[in-house]
Amino acid sequence: SDGEEKSELAFSPDGTKLSYIRGRGDLYIADADGQNAKRVIQSWDKPEYDWSPDGKWLVYSINDNDFNSDVWIKPVDGSRPPFNLSRHPYNEPNPVWSPDGKLIAFVGDRGRKTESNILYVWLRAQDDEKSSRDRTIEKALEKFQKGKGPLPSKKEPAPMAGEEPAKKDLPPVPKKEPVVVTIDFENIRDRIRRVNLPNSNEGSLLWSPDSKKLAFN
Repeated sequence: SDGEEKSELAFSPDGTKLSYIRGRGDLYIADADGQNAKRVIQSWDKPEYDWSPDGKWLVYSINDNDFNSDVWIKPVDGSRPPFNLSRHPYNEPNPVWSPDGKLIAFVGDRGRKTESNILYVWLRAQDDEKSSRDRTIEKALEKFQKGKGPLPSKKEPAPMAGEEPAKKDLPPVPKKEPVVVTIDFENIRDRIRRVNLPNSNEGSLLWSPDSKKLAFN
């Protein structure tokens, strides 16, 4: 009710906070009911942003005074200054955080300014160091486990006439562990990888819920 235009609303992953752009480009975070709003990013232009899955970080792309957009990482609590992740002379928009908290993907003009490419970075150095062979083995084991299916169970005798069928206990629903985002800032720019798709411009990046696939236009 302050008379300013609002846009780009998003809830934090746990639903306790609400983020939005106010006016031309300032990013605010408030309580879920809109109270206690606090400006976390000041800008003349609307940033493209995404919450980290643990709700403690923001990744955003924003234009500087030379109309060049870079990708930045900023803690919501302001415990450290914003970090320029991409630091590149060409535009790098559309950053998205993977649901498992391990990756950030974005779009960039690296290589040829007439084309854009998908770029991604492992936030932990140990994840980046894992070889492609290790990932291939992991995927093969995963497929093998899925293909095996459930183990055969002992056949229960049919109930006698007038008897209630025996009730079977359902397996417990596995508890989902909370995501904890860890960022190794040292040499993080050296971990940026490019997916080169010739003669195309990619955009509208979207992670699958299991963080194993990235959809795009």
